[in-house]
Amino acid sequence: MSAQIESIKPEATPPERAATPAAKAEVKGLNFFYGGYQALKRIDMVVHEKMVTALIGPSGCGKSTFLRCFNRMHDLYPGNRYEGRIVLYPDNTDLLSRGVDPIEVRMRISMVFRSRTRSRSRYSRTWPTACACAASASAASSRRRWSRRCATPRSGMR
Repeated sequence: MSAQIESIKPEATPPERAATPAAKAEVKGLNFFYGGYQALKRIDMVVHEKMVTALIGPSGCGKSTFLRCFNRMHDLYPGNRYEGRIVLYPDNTDLLSRGVDPIEVRMRISMVFRSRTRSRSRYSRTWPTACACAASASAASSRRRWSRRCATPRSGMR
């Protein structure tokens, strides 16, 4: 009689995955138009809470256009239009709906932009030169105070 030996392998347990943080914002079918030109086409994306999200791409591919949709900066110029939804959680607010005040959106979602400034060398360091708080502050008649604060490189980050 030959004994048959079976090797018993413990069941492989899948590696524990870290729970995905809750969604903070969700973009659903976003299209954006500058007049007749469609700059963004069918963007779907989830932005998770407490996670870094990077937008990487070549110059002119729509990264800044996409970010500006979050605080409705395009509303400041005629002829631009959005299609789709940007939902902000946990209160399920569609930032692009007609019933949402763009000024309140800009107060909740601020943005800092950079630009190059000329100096003796080809270009000096880049500094934040404008911020969405200036746009929302101008609507609240505080434009001069915010403009002065954001216009100078070192005092803009107070």
